[in-house]
Amino acid sequence: MDRQPDVVDFMHPCSQWAKKRYAAQMAANKHKAPHMPGELNEEMTESHILTWFLFQWINPDTGITPAEEFARGMDDKYDWVGAAESLTRMKFGTFRVLEMLEKGFGAVDDINTAETYPVGFRVGYDVLRENDVFVGYIHPWPDGAYYTIGTIAKVGSLPKEYITPGMTNMLVERFMRERQERYESVPITARTGLATYLKSQSADHVTKVAGSLGITGRTKKQKIILIRDALAGPGAAKAVESLPPSHVKCLEAVAAAGLVKRHVLKRKMGGEADTIMSELYRRGLLMLGTKAIGGRRHKVAAVPADVLRNAVERGLLNLGRWRRV
Repeated sequence: MDRQPDVVDFMHPCSQWAKKRYAAQMAANKHKAPHMPGELNEEMTESHILTWFLFQWINPDTGITPAEEFARGMDDKYDWVGAAESLTRMKFGTFRVLEMLEKGFGAVDDINTAETYPVGFRVGYDVLRENDVFVGYIHPWPDGAYYTIGTIAKVGSLPKEYITPGMTNMLVERFMRERQERYESVPITARTGLATYLKSQSADHVTKVAGSLGITGRTKKQKIILIRDALAGPGAAKAVESLPPSHVKCLEAVAAAGLVKRHVLKRKMGGEADTIMSELYRRGLLMLGTKAIGGRRHKVAAVPADVLRNAVERGLLNLGRWRRV
């Protein structure tokens, strides 16, 4: 019951079932479907109305949509009910294509609400380009993305110079991602100390690390000295002992190896590796950077040399149980 069916696997049988069972109700309520601009052919009109009816019309006798009713009667090969619930949360709006990352996938923003969505284009990707504006439905899916469904209608394009609120949000998010990527790509080695590493990081990151240790105020330079004194001294005990077991294991795995390629560490630690590494990074216990290995530059992780030495001397980490990663 934890697997999700493909939308096509759901839509076709659900549509055929609804056309037979609810033909009269669909005809009587089709005028309630959201208005689609432009001239639509018969097939596009039927697709739009059917999509609205399946996932938005509420049957007064059952209190749920036809799609949910259909899903409850299906076998348990897939999580049909979960699929229907995702589809009923679809959004109708006017969207601008902010970027096309690859064929059939990109990012859009709602012209009216400024909300930004990662979208997979089941329909329309062959005619839509960046800055094009379209009207139609998008729906959430368990993989974290939204997908187009039913009919979409292209209604023109906006010039590249025209910045919508949603595009502003996306550009800021992209800038922050790229900025953080630069900070996590600084050269490091297993001998890099905490103070040296923190000097290469942003002031706001240093502030976060300081905050995790109860250090407030002061300049970046002053914070770095206090952070180093804490984690390379008695403060390390509280910092390490407050970690969940999974975080301690990750720290030990990195420490035992000296320097670890991040993709290797992810494979060793499992699905939560990214979250664990990020949290250790924000506490100043893990450095994220790059190192040239075998003629190529790799993303790596390491424990600051002085922090590691201090933690081992205090018996805070058990490195003996870890083979070299």
